[in-house]
Amino acid sequence: MLHYLSSKTTRLIIISCFILLMTTMWGCEEKMEVNPVTIETDMKIIKDEAIEALTGKKILFGHASVGNNIISGIEDIIESDERFNKFRFYKLAELSQSGFYDFMVRKNRFPKEKCDHFKKTLTDQDIGNSFNIAFFKFCFVDINSNSNVQKIFNYYEETIKHIKEKFPKLTIIHVTIPLTVHSWGPKELLINLSKGKLRNVKRILSSFKRNLTEGDIANIKRNEFNEILINKYKVKDPIYDLAKAESTLPDGERVTFKYKGGLYFSLAREYTGDGGHLNKLGRYHAAKELLETLSEISAK
Repeated sequence: MLHYLSSKTTRLIIISCFILLMTTMWGCEEKMEVNPVTIETDMKIIKDEAIEALTGKKILFGHASVGNNIISGIEDIIESDERFNKFRFYKLAELSQSGFYDFMVRKNRFPKEKCDHFKKTLTDQDIGNSFNIAFFKFCFVDINSNSNVQKIFNYYEETIKHIKEKFPKLTIIHVTIPLTVHSWGPKELLINLSKGKLRNVKRILSSFKRNLTEGDIANIKRNEFNEILINKYKVKDPIYDLAKAESTLPDGERVTFKYKGGLYFSLAREYTGDGGHLNKLGRYHAAKELLETLSEISAK
């Protein structure tokens, strides 16, 4: 029968059958979940005295959308582990008592402006003297395939230096840049095909071919920034390794990809619904890592 069909139609039939097969196989995979029992067991790594010390600190966190995911993850943990029930969230306008204060740092795709906004927030009216711990995070969109990683880091470094000089008693946490899912490769092609429409096959195949040539450059550059940041501050200041939390599965395996001899980390597909922001499982692991970091600092 295929003899009487056009070569284009034949290819579409073969692709369709393969997509159906692979989709069925993925549908049988066990879905990772997080539940209150898991949270309560995992969080035992943080000692009671460290949590008590944490609830007595004033903490400032500047962030954007993934930061909202992390805060939701902390709320999930508070709901499941009563030891954190004294951990409170506040906005800057409420600045008075110990707790976790957050604000939206502007603006996405402009990392230098985020540095300036964080510095201005702390220096305006010297509110940096009111906090024990402060940090902000870049978003994955702040570094793209065209970004000059070293230039962005240099600006960040100068910003932190200025803040430290003005507020020597303030503890600054450095945050690695969040990642996105790996966007190319045979498995990713099949996933995209299974989610897309056949009328988009040509576009998807074209994108796949381009990515095989160019690589996952944006994720590679995020990895490069994170390596520079960790090497600079690992013996000086605390680091909240958000990228590590995002790329580490519950069994401890890291999600990686290779490109031109290099090995790079990417966001676990199990932790996201859109390739960048965190679902319930992803936000839990990101929040757990943050609370461990904050508790360790607070207990010193």
